[in-house]
Amino acid sequence: MYGEARIYFGEIVEVKGNFAKIIHNGIRTDFYPYLQKNNNFKKSFTPLAVGQKVALIKSDESGVIIGDFSDEDEIIDNAEHVIFNDGTHFKYKDGVLELLVAKEIKIKCEKVNVEAKKVEIKSEEINLGGNGGIGVVTGECICPFTGSPHSDFSKKVKALK
Repeated sequence: MYGEARIYFGEIVEVKGNFAKIIHNGIRTDFYPYLQKNNNFKKSFTPLAVGQKVALIKSDESGVIIGDFSDEDEIIDNAEHVIFNDGTHFKYKDGVLELLVAKEIKIKCEKVNVEAKKVEIKSEEINLGGNGGIGVVTGECICPFTGSPHSDFSKKVKALK
């Protein structure tokens, strides 16, 4: 038996990997593990931060830190939000996933399939096939030989000139 369990609310004061010390009621604890999502389907790790508000469930011989508590009313709408400290923000609601990424998105895989009724890309520059390519001929391009719009352009891929 581990004895009687007690719950203490406090904040993290020191972090070492997946272990942390907290302070509650002016008392600084030993290191205890922080509960993370980990099962046969998925593993998820969120780094701990000094100042993070948590709960410690402790018995005489062991304990575990759980939860992330906030003083702020951060529920903006009825959606799931993941907000990182650099401003990157994932939002999911009603079948729509919105990604607001601070710097860059990298996708590395053998094959990417995109199926949609319509795809819109807004960018200052688009490189298909890597850097170093040349411009794309659109239906707005004027042929220098005939003086007429080019007739050999894609009817499926559309681009502004």
